[in-house]
Amino acid sequence: FLSWWKPWADFPVVPMSVLTLQLGQCGNQLGEAMFDTWAEELERARPDMAEALEQCYFSRSRGGKLRANAVLVDMEPKVVQGLLGAGQRRAWGYDETKAVWRQGGSANNWAYGFNGHGPQVAEEVWEAVRRSV
Repeated sequence: FLSWWKPWADFPVVPMSVLTLQLGQCGNQLGEAMFDTWAEELERARPDMAEALEQCYFSRSRGGKLRANAVLVDMEPKVVQGLLGAGQRRAWGYDETKAVWRQGGSANNWAYGFNGHGPQVAEEVWEAVRRSV
């Protein structure tokens, strides 16, 4: 992600883990774009940088495939299920056990989503976060 910036090449690489919490359609689509960028950068980065990027943003499934360090949350299934299915077409994917969705949706009403759906799914979201860390 900063491989083009020459001064960056002189700094030691210190890996850390990042967990993204992707909320709603916008959060999930932005998260997908970020993980696409990080996965592309893995291919271009020097070996120590690629290893640090992988440790920071991804984990490996039992089959060896990259899995995004993310929890997906949406009150409509379309976007989350689309992201889960897209993992078959690219080098990385999401972990299905870290996705929370419902059928109803919030009809673009933030207050309804926060006050109505939020309390109903809060424990399930926190459990997905706990499984991730």
